Amino acid sequence: MMVRMPMEGTRNGWLRSTHHKWWCVGLLLTPLVASGCQKVLFPASEPRTQYQRADTLRDRFTPLQEPDVFGNPRPALRARLAPTN
Repeated sequence: MMVRMPMEGTRNGWLRSTHHKWWCVGLLLTPLVASGCQKVLFPASEPRTQYQRADTLRDRFTPLQEPDVFGNPRPALRARLAPTN
């Protein structure tokens, strides 16, 4: 039977090394946990609200974004905030 002896110069040497082992395991597992889900929770093709779904079904859908003069996507505020008659 092997008896664990504390390392010289430390108060609890074997406990401290166990603590460091768990810390390293946690450090290695953190990127796996932080990477998140593989599947997107809310895909862009799905409607965001029930109102957007109803507008799409009634052919009153206004786009969320429209390209500016340089081709960069910008929010389509004028189209979305215009009164619907």
